[in-house]
Amino acid sequence: MTERHKIFGVPFDDISTQEITDLFLKWLNGAQAKIVFTPNPEFLLKSRKDSDFTNVLNQSDLSLADGVGVKFAISALTNRQLKNRQTGIDALILLAGICSMTNKKLVLLGGKNFVSQSAANILKKRFHNLNVDSVDLGLVLGNSESVSISDELTNEIIKSEPNVLAVALSFGKQERFILEISQKIPSLKIIIGVGGAFDTISGRLKRAPLWMRKNGLEWLWRVIIEPKRICRILNAVVVFPLLVIWDKLKQHK
Repeated sequence: MTERHKIFGVPFDDISTQEITDLFLKWLNGAQAKIVFTPNPEFLLKSRKDSDFTNVLNQSDLSLADGVGVKFAISALTNRQLKNRQTGIDALILLAGICSMTNKKLVLLGGKNFVSQSAANILKKRFHNLNVDSVDLGLVLGNSESVSISDELTNEIIKSEPNVLAVALSFGKQERFILEISQKIPSLKIIIGVGGAFDTISGRLKRAPLWMRKNGLEWLWRVIIEPKRICRILNAVVVFPLLVIWDKLKQHK
């Protein structure tokens, strides 16, 4: 049975692969669009300082822990453990497989340099019956926090008739975009934020070896293949655990 945890006011659902499969199948036959967010430690650092962002994250129908630091935080700050960690890329691949079996339309939106189309091509090769398309929107208008969705973009998404829409934007902007667009697409059943998943699926960035993923070392792999992200990675693997430890110490006081 799905269990929900909360860290720094942000929810996380402890859900197995079978449970999430059953849930996605149910949602694809539902009447309303369901929202899936995939928060990681960077989200939690931001939510500590930004109550509006925390409120945004609490509007999801499913919240998946996309980062081993979340698992650590739940163990440290609650009397429970996160038994199942579903990443954004794994959830997207699972959705692609479900769409191929149920004749549902998957649309990938976002990313840079037409990476969404490359990811769509790879998914099509993996799931031969998959009806998949991409919308390359370039940059969503607005600053890093707010979004402005044009009628032209909305109409382009409507025209593609997605049942599942996967959105890849910078975090914060991505989640606000999802909330705004989710009610404007009549065909939509599931909308999910996937961050950098298109880069990995397309092959632009190689995914960490399985043994590293199982041992929570994806961050080290990202340092190796994308050293320019070192500051963001340090926030996730140094600053965030220190804040969790500090909060744990305060609990004991």
